Amino acid sequence: MGIAGLAIGVILWLLLPKEEITKQKDNWLKSAAGAMKIVFSNPQSILCGMIAGLLFIPTTIFDMVWGVIFRMRTD
Repeated sequence: MGIAGLAIGVILWLLLPKEEITKQKDNWLKSAAGAMKIVFSNPQSILCGMIAGLLFIPTTIFDMVWGVIFRMRTD
């Protein structure tokens, strides 16, 4: 598997195009704000964030509130 991984790595190194070095813009804050505007104006981004939050909240609430008691009773 290691040899196969090395062979794939060499093939990728030979076939992938070289990355062009571009000069970074001076006003990075304006660039970052523009990128955030694009992300937050997309309804799919808002929906994905809401779904991820709604999946994450019950896990953390259960763990913080009832996790210790639940583990003590099941041991």
